[in-house]
Amino acid sequence: MIERSLIPRWEIRLFEIIPALITWSILLLPFILSFYVPAQVAIFVILFDVYWLLRSVRLNIDLVQSYRRLQKSLQTDWPAELRAQYPDQNQWPYHLIILPYYQESIAIMHSALEALKKQQYPLAKIFFILAIEERGGEKTLHNAQKVLAEFKDTFGEAFLYVHPDGIVGEVKGKGANMMYAAQSFERDFLVPQGIPFSDILVSVMDGDVQLHPHHCASFAFQALKNGKNANTIYQFIPMYHNNIWDVPALMRVVATGSSFWLMMEANRSESLKTFACYGMSFETLKCDDFWDKTSIIEDGVQYWRHLVAFSGKHKVLPVFTPVYQDAVLNEGYIRTYIGQYVQLRRWAWGASDFALIMPEFLRNKKIPLNIKIEETLRLLAGHIPRATAPLLLFVSGWFPLLNESFRNTVLAFNLPIITSNLLTLAMLGLSSALVISIMLLPAPKKRYPWWQHVMQVVQWIFSPFVTIIFGAIPAIDAQTRLALGKRLEWMVTEKKR
Repeated sequence: MIERSLIPRWEIRLFEIIPALITWSILLLPFILSFYVPAQVAIFVILFDVYWLLRSVRLNIDLVQSYRRLQKSLQTDWPAELRAQYPDQNQWPYHLIILPYYQESIAIMHSALEALKKQQYPLAKIFFILAIEERGGEKTLHNAQKVLAEFKDTFGEAFLYVHPDGIVGEVKGKGANMMYAAQSFERDFLVPQGIPFSDILVSVMDGDVQLHPHHCASFAFQALKNGKNANTIYQFIPMYHNNIWDVPALMRVVATGSSFWLMMEANRSESLKTFACYGMSFETLKCDDFWDKTSIIEDGVQYWRHLVAFSGKHKVLPVFTPVYQDAVLNEGYIRTYIGQYVQLRRWAWGASDFALIMPEFLRNKKIPLNIKIEETLRLLAGHIPRATAPLLLFVSGWFPLLNESFRNTVLAFNLPIITSNLLTLAMLGLSSALVISIMLLPAPKKRYPWWQHVMQVVQWIFSPFVTIIFGAIPAIDAQTRLALGKRLEWMVTEKKR
């Protein structure tokens, strides 16, 4: 990608302001215009609600279809499929699992490798890296060394790299840590061993991950089926199930909703982007120039680096094998809610991608114009509705009624009834999410009181509240900070078990 220092500062600031400008305009204009053209605003509100009703239908269809694909994948014996289609195991790629850590407990490190040990794939072809931060302290280093000593003989190769603190040009975040680890692995092992970069698949995860036993087999199968094409990134399905029975009800809705949103996106791979847990060949990683060291949202930025590296001839393919991770859980409800808000605000910081990619689109002649337009619209469509739709759906119906001259009209009388019915119909779509969430819910690892089982169903009535408090508000917060030039710093999300 183009060197950021070559882009005028005013241009970057302009593109940083645009997402918030659009968001605040959408939020404020219906309110302001209600005092001047209330009938037109009322018609807009009705059409807006109709649009979201239709979209909720489409999203529910995507969710159900994606659930079926997930179930089919879970019922597939991927090791057997791999052996049947590619009987020569010399063809099978190596796997590199990068596990980044800051101050996570030794129990989390240990459980990640215990799950990796259960892979139904030749363990000699699996490598792992414990990528820890120097600023994590001596305790984290000691824990990593202890875990490395226990598991290093189980797998083909095992590595421990300590990312130095305070490197100029880096922000505190996962991207710089993983980049240091991957480059060290390339220097210390990959090049000396002469392994082709296309023959090693890299899985990018959070340190709390517990991989499905078929992860490596299904990933390898999809990569071989795709001809090890370097233009492809593979997106896995994150499931925040490791501690799902212990987190508060609102956090379960957020965690499950995040998984469901990616499942919906995965059903339409043309709109799929990298998020949380994804994979690629080391060749692809080299073409993408590893990760962004200057962003706190390296997973989202990776998509744009990939697009630019392949001049728009890129792909992101879903792999319907779940990756089990932790939901946000801290000491007490308040700290948990704050931690969840901070995490979602960081995710919403993805609006900063607009200022990252637009200067590139304006200067890069290799990327086709239609790709630039489509990707720009998708980027805005992914961030603006998140900040505006929940508030408009539940509030804007009352805006026209603020106009006294409009209150006595037939349209004013019927507006609340129409919008209420439309929102009720849209909310019925939650029934599919409720059913699928119960069907995917893992069995509890210990005995829980009866009311906690009941809450797994009842919790979904909080969805409207959750979409505003943990959806719209963090997005507005992030976009406004971006517009005002107030940078977000990386904050580790606490995830207890």
